Amino acid sequence: MALLQKIPMPTASIAMFPSQTYGRICGIVGSFWATGYDGKPIRWSGPTAGGGVVDALATPQGFDWDFGDGARVESSGTALCGRSWLAP
Repeated sequence: MALLQKIPMPTASIAMFPSQTYGRICGIVGSFWATGYDGKPIRWSGPTAGGGVVDALATPQGFDWDFGDGARVESSGTALCGRSWLAP
């Protein structure tokens, strides 16, 4: 099994405004953000096949948003990760 498959990754989900509870409103700019992950590095330590120990640190470099309609946004860093558009 590859090391990346062993590292416990956070479960993130997508939030949006206006939310779907408002119904289908057209002509309003939507805001989207990821929830469930704050952007902090993920640490993991585990055994190797040879009896040693490996320490891993996974740090995101940025995020790519693809809305499926050809619109794409790339962001670098994690300063705003997990913060909604309403956050100060």
